[in-house]
Amino acid sequence: EQMGVKLETGQWVGRDFTVPELLTQGYQAVFLAVGGWDSRLARTSGQGDISPAPGCRLLIDLAKAGSNGYPEVKLNGHVIIVGNPNLSPQLITRCKAAGAERITLLVNDAAMRTIDVKQVDTRINVGISRLFGEENCLTGVELVDLTAQTTERMDANHLLFAAGRIPELVFAPLQTPSTVAENPSAAATTGWQAIAPYKQPAYHTETGLMANGDTLTDFSAAIKAIAAGRRAAVSVHKLLYDISLDLPDNVVTPDTTVQNVDHVERVPVRLRQIMPLAGDQETAMGQELEKGFTRDVAHAEAKRCLRCGLICYQRDIKAQVSLQKAPSKNQLAV
Repeated sequence: EQMGVKLETGQWVGRDFTVPELLTQGYQAVFLAVGGWDSRLARTSGQGDISPAPGCRLLIDLAKAGSNGYPEVKLNGHVIIVGNPNLSPQLITRCKAAGAERITLLVNDAAMRTIDVKQVDTRINVGISRLFGEENCLTGVELVDLTAQTTERMDANHLLFAAGRIPELVFAPLQTPSTVAENPSAAATTGWQAIAPYKQPAYHTETGLMANGDTLTDFSAAIKAIAAGRRAAVSVHKLLYDISLDLPDNVVTPDTTVQNVDHVERVPVRLRQIMPLAGDQETAMGQELEKGFTRDVAHAEAKRCLRCGLICYQRDIKAQVSLQKAPSKNQLAV
């Protein structure tokens, strides 16, 4: 609380509160990150059909509806399915039985092998770049042509994602802070928009929800989840101030050459300390595979790492460093 953060536990988004309710309470933005679909397995039929994001569900919610106590899914109007070009006819039938009057499938692959295209409107090479809604209802989406990068708006009541998670979304009122300043009564409206945070640098040219490089299940490592949170924080800031989420073309990616020093002179070679591993008998008894370094070995490895010179130094271009002679202090900056 001293940092201005209030933490509330035991709250279930979609049941105890909704994202649009938070926006009407004066919050300028809401970041929604609900993780993978496995949390849905804890639901019972008595909890009903709960969606954390207005109008958004996973396709697996529809596939499991009504079985083993899994809640029924109720749909209406126009349903858009994102991400699977080979849906089974049974899922389309279920979708219509749940109340869908019109079904549109958005894919980036023309391989439609198992669907009767007469039952589904199919859009090829099209993604979703923005959601629109009113109160706790989805009202439409912004479609983006992945080739021409042109956009259009399409009315929609429900989104079904053929993935293991609902994408992270940043919600904000349709009115920007400048609009509200000019017309204070606009702040009371319940219209909202939602976008995905900007892409990770390696995929910064990709567009739309569930694009190439997006996490479709759960993050494979905690550090990747932390990075996603940082991207979300920056995206919230940019959305509030009408700043484009596009990254510059020269953004650093895993393929970027950060420094071109491949060796240094007069640095003694020190052999790497190899991590000792537990044997079969030790691991069978529950011991961890990596046994760890002793204090002396850890110090030796740290000294070797600190003396390599390949990562810790940045070449000073003005000094015209020559790799053929020992660098002086004013030529290399740590």
